[in-house]
Amino acid sequence: MKKIRFSAVFLFLMLWTITAFSAAGGSSGLTLAQPVCARAVSMGDAYTAVSDDINAVYYNPAGLVLFNRKEFSTSYLKGVLDFTYYSAGFYSSYNNDYAFGGNLSVFSAGVAEINNLDGTVDNVKALEDSVYTATLAKKMGDGFSAGVNARCLSSTIAQEFKNEAYPFDIGLLYRINNPKNKFGFGFCMQNFGGNLKSSLAQDEGEKLPSVTRAGISYTSKSPGKNVTIAADALQFQEEPNLKIHLGLEYALVNKLALRAGYKIGYDLA
Repeated sequence: MKKIRFSAVFLFLMLWTITAFSAAGGSSGLTLAQPVCARAVSMGDAYTAVSDDINAVYYNPAGLVLFNRKEFSTSYLKGVLDFTYYSAGFYSSYNNDYAFGGNLSVFSAGVAEINNLDGTVDNVKALEDSVYTATLAKKMGDGFSAGVNARCLSSTIAQEFKNEAYPFDIGLLYRINNPKNKFGFGFCMQNFGGNLKSSLAQDEGEKLPSVTRAGISYTSKSPGKNVTIAADALQFQEEPNLKIHLGLEYALVNKLALRAGYKIGYDLA
């Protein structure tokens, strides 16, 4: 039998969770709300209609089928108090018609001490979230594409208390691609269809940060440079107010890009 002392690690974990994810309407599924793509983040996460690379899986899976190629991506983030985040994924597109991919994301909140009744001390992982994602996308014709993510979220506290959820994402994308410009219109419903709970629990569990997002983008193409302007509107399931994301990208010869982003509707107090 064990007695857990909630040390500073647990206290900081709770405070960080509330602050970072209050806009998402809950503290569950930290990994689902973690920004991953450096390009998207620097554009204010206005990426629903841009989604033209492997990172579309985080914003609109319908974008994975736009190019006939294979990609692999990995990222590693380290925060305070040994908080770490790791992500790795791949996708492959065939004949500009189908695309499939897979992704693994892991969030760790560092180490906490557990004081046992016999006086011994165990060091365990305070919190670890793992998300396994399978993605399928298909071109629908006339500039339309659709995509779906099926996810398995496993969240473990103190290496003993395990909760699971099986959410899904559905995305649509319409793109008009001309020699001199490109228009995009995207829509995606994320983290729907499952609550985070233990198989032994009798309650409904904790709601995930479900969000519906719609976006538009415009790219002006000219020799040596592309300029992209994007805007997203987000509605979190537990939040009454609409969130607005704005992004700008100035890309030179596919080697250098200057980006800026801005978000409206978030309470930073």
